[in-house]
Amino acid sequence: MFKKLYIVLSALVVSTFIAVSGAQAVPVDPSFFDSYNRDVNAQYVINNGSAINDSYEFTATDFTNLSFAISVNHPTALNNFGIKNLTLTWDLGGVQFVTDNLGKMFTNPFPEFFHALTNQTGTLTVTGDFLSNGGGYSLTVAAVPLPPALIAFSTAMLGVGFLARRRRKTKAVFA
Repeated sequence: MFKKLYIVLSALVVSTFIAVSGAQAVPVDPSFFDSYNRDVNAQYVINNGSAINDSYEFTATDFTNLSFAISVNHPTALNNFGIKNLTLTWDLGGVQFVTDNLGKMFTNPFPEFFHALTNQTGTLTVTGDFLSNGGGYSLTVAAVPLPPALIAFSTAMLGVGFLARRRRKTKAVFA
């Protein structure tokens, strides 16, 4: 009886592994890979002011890991090109400061940050101020699939757990 149950459970685990490992990240609105660029010149700053207040909304229909990568087009703020106090705020938790009050990046390239969405909407707000001669940034957002190695490791740990339980039960019967 237990041998049949073990075979059925093993087949179930293997079929689940095959089904899940073929799946990629679920679609996210905007699509699961997108890039946003904003670059302005001095005339734009004169006519419209220097404030940046851009919002990007992402909606997931299932569990999705998102990767956010940002780069500043003029990271050293030479000749008053760049963005000062550039900040990324994720409404579901997390604030990333990219540039200081002089427009210089804290780290170059700026490290990616990640966040998971599960059947919800998240908004990324980009704030800061263009320097007097303008500046720009590029934001790349991508859905990150669950790595196949993680799935394989999880399946292996499940198998080890079943074996350990089986050995404990066998020892308990003979003790």
